[in-house]
Amino acid sequence: MGFHFVGQEDYQNLVKFTVDTLVDYLVTQSNVIAAVEGGNEQIDDVRNWLAENIKPFFGDRVESTFNFRGPIWYLRKAQ
Repeated sequence: MGFHFVGQEDYQNLVKFTVDTLVDYLVTQSNVIAAVEGGNEQIDDVRNWLAENIKPFFGDRVESTFNFRGPIWYLRKAQ
């Protein structure tokens, strides 16, 4: 494809969420947006369902840290 693989490293991004901020994040996902814009779901119903199903993962904590991680690939254009 015209590129050479130069190297790779892993990254991590620690993000703190409350139940509400995690719900805010999840409703930005394309599958949720498509369901709401398509008329299959109401945004308030989705938000309520997400909150109720997320709460058990937090237990007594107000906030929890999530680790987003993955590889970064470095490519160089072939000459």
